[in-house]
Amino acid sequence: MAINPFDKIYKEEQVILSKETRSRNSLIRRVISELSFPSVYAVVRFQDLSQRVKSLFHKSVITEFTSYRSGQKIALVAIWEYEVPREDILILLQILKEKDFYVCVVNTGKIKSEIFSDMASVYIQRFNYGRDFGSYQEGIQYLQRGNKLAQADKFLLCNDSIYFLSDLMPPALEEFLVSDYDVLGATENFEIVPHIGSFFFLMTNRAVNSKEFKSFWKKFKKTDIRLKNIKYGEMRLSEKLRRGIPEGKMGAYWSLSFLSEKCDTEESLSQAIRLSNRGHITGWKKLSWQFVLKAFLTERVLFSSDLSRNQGIILQETAAGEPNTSTPELILSHQDAVTVIAKQFNKELSSDSQTDLILKAKGLWVSTAASGSQIHQNNNLLVSLGCPIVKLDLIYRGAFSYEDAEIMFDQIKNKDDVYRLRRLLYSRAYGADTLRGWRRSGFEKGLI
Repeated sequence: MAINPFDKIYKEEQVILSKETRSRNSLIRRVISELSFPSVYAVVRFQDLSQRVKSLFHKSVITEFTSYRSGQKIALVAIWEYEVPREDILILLQILKEKDFYVCVVNTGKIKSEIFSDMASVYIQRFNYGRDFGSYQEGIQYLQRGNKLAQADKFLLCNDSIYFLSDLMPPALEEFLVSDYDVLGATENFEIVPHIGSFFFLMTNRAVNSKEFKSFWKKFKKTDIRLKNIKYGEMRLSEKLRRGIPEGKMGAYWSLSFLSEKCDTEESLSQAIRLSNRGHITGWKKLSWQFVLKAFLTERVLFSSDLSRNQGIILQETAAGEPNTSTPELILSHQDAVTVIAKQFNKELSSDSQTDLILKAKGLWVSTAASGSQIHQNNNLLVSLGCPIVKLDLIYRGAFSYEDAEIMFDQIKNKDDVYRLRRLLYSRAYGADTLRGWRRSGFEKGLI
């Protein structure tokens, strides 16, 4: 097939111009965001103060359905639901009841308490202030009365910022219950300081009775400012819990080391890379076999001038020196990458080189998996490994593209879960595209 060189040059120029335009727009938006931050923070702070004052005039309504039994496991489920609870939450409550949990539901919305009478032990309806940590605090304060929490063998904290997959939840919960960790979260996070995700984690009696745990909740100050909840809630709670329990007794079930162990074979590593997020909105690292191959060859090939311009797709040259565009290589796995290299250089890779390629891929993948929030960055892979939770702001926060979401739906076996999860994820588009004015600036800074 004849190639018009001018067409190729035109396309390359269009790609460059498109990248430059996006870069300029991004730079302008960053400058505007930085300049407007003080005023935006003042608005958010005023709203927070206003809600705090309003909360002083609202008294929580507590409805207890069953009494606590000494030594019984306790689950505190924080939700923000109106009229009818989400179906996955009802299923979670039923699972917890079957596992003999004393279930405390704390809601910042408005639902008739009778709805929970068959699934919860106590229902607390509170004013909507303080986000999930405000609900955690109020629920814990209630559970500390009469020494309920002090007697509990296990204590589960979770909230409705995640979707609970019905098929995966029972076996996952059982794994948590038999663990010998004093604090076991679902996933970890290495941003700013290492900490455990606060949306789902289990603690033992030793952890909840530690002076550090009690002191944290006694001193915690409610706030609606998202960044403060993360810094002074999620991060500080992990810090306090770590001090109150023996070394090595706190961690995440689907930790980075767990993921690394599960991706030790060529097949599992290729699957992990295939399930890496495709979206490019967040600044977190992305990975594909094309990128792995480019990095591998850049380090080992003396002349690789065309590799960067082909964006990872390497074309075999004809005898006339022109690229053969009729048979582009699609790189989806380790073996595909080996085949591409063999065709490109007309030489088979030695076993040592193949091992080097695998190790290169593994190193790049671990670095990518550790980037950003683990539950956001690796949610597709986590689900494939039996993790029963899906973060509901994946698209809203820009961690997932719609392609990532469809990949997730494809691997979830329960189609009722797929139907409900699709509606929830697709109900909110990327915040920076849909929010306007100070709200967009606040979103970009993580304030809301």
